Amino acid sequence: MKYNKYEMNSYNLHVINTDRFKVNRLVVLFLRKAKKDEITIRNLLGDVLLTSTKKYNTLRLLNIKTEELYGMPYGGGTINSGKYSVMRFSMEFLNDKYTLEPIFEEAINFMMDIIFNPNVTDGAFDEKTFDICKTNLKNYLESIPDYPDNYSHIRLLDEMDKSSPISYHNAGYLEDLDSITPQSLYKYYLSMLKKDMVDVYLIGDVNEKEVKKIIDSKMLLNSVRKNIGNHLIKHDLFRNKYKTIIESKDVKQSKLLIGFKIKNPTFYELNYVSVAYSYILGGSADSLLFKNVREKNSLCYYINSSINRIKSIMVISSGIKKKDFKKTLELIKKELKNMSLGKFSDKYIENGKEMYLNACDEMYDTPTDLLNTYINNNYLHTGLIEEKKKEILKVTKEDIIKFSKKIIIDTIYLLEGSEQDDN
Repeated sequence: MKYNKYEMNSYNLHVINTDRFKVNRLVVLFLRKAKKDEITIRNLLGDVLLTSTKKYNTLRLLNIKTEELYGMPYGGGTINSGKYSVMRFSMEFLNDKYTLEPIFEEAINFMMDIIFNPNVTDGAFDEKTFDICKTNLKNYLESIPDYPDNYSHIRLLDEMDKSSPISYHNAGYLEDLDSITPQSLYKYYLSMLKKDMVDVYLIGDVNEKEVKKIIDSKMLLNSVRKNIGNHLIKHDLFRNKYKTIIESKDVKQSKLLIGFKIKNPTFYELNYVSVAYSYILGGSADSLLFKNVREKNSLCYYINSSINRIKSIMVISSGIKKKDFKKTLELIKKELKNMSLGKFSDKYIENGKEMYLNACDEMYDTPTDLLNTYINNNYLHTGLIEEKKKEILKVTKEDIIKFSKKIIIDTIYLLEGSEQDDN
């Protein structure tokens, strides 16, 4: 397996050459600094581009073309990656070794048609396509309160820091959607082509000289290549006392979420120590929270912890009966204290490392996972697979105890269910 990065005029091309798979995977990423008032329009733009092109102006025609290319899957979406908003277009297609006729260039043409040949007339996106995508996004945004797990997580991050990118909603905001028109969306599309930073990733058994020639002829950008900054969010403000937010809703379970900010973590702590810490605290069925809060005291339907390294936060999530709120919170705090005092066995650390090593080995099994390790390494400097495996083995109990003292409770959020449902 060989990795090469080519700095083209208006974008970076990354090629991972490997014969591990029968398919090639292409990913095109558009990045810019995340702005709250641009999230909605970027989401809508991605949907519109993937739904209709000038050449394939209906989903039916798009699907027919993919069937001609051996059922090639394609898709995309927009996510918030720390300080950046990332619009992704991706597809997988068979290597020419396994097709009757070569399809490499035809597959590339299809993806570039989606990105660079939109269904536009007189400076506006096709109105029918636009209305369908806008309605779909509106329906999704309106449905968020109907899904308590998603809704409570969004509300927790809102309360932690509404002015920070940690709280930006991935899908966008209803209040920003109404004002978007086919004309304004196209204007934003043109600014994306001019101002966004662009990376193209390809993994597969390919001729790199041919890859460079074909892709560069299709990348219709009019910008100059730019460097990507650090995605990671660091926190400067920490509460002297955490705040508690309680909302009532007609749901079957009360949802308890606790949000933490991580104070001045080192690179090693954020990328490796945090993995072991979260695994021991609430990352498995053997974790302290699962055993002592759920099993021993029967206080919750589920409980887990997860660390978002890009946002430098940790979240503990649990489904409880509302009458058990105070008792559950008390026991969670007890386990947090135990972590800071080192009251956990070395077996937990070894199990956590073993799980991490197994996950690393599994990254070799699919082109998606393997390609994502290169993307994450380029943007977040997280290391490639073999480096990850070496670094996780260095984590000690002392490292975990030291890191635990940097986990600061910021906000406790309770989405309170009804008494009737609890009973």
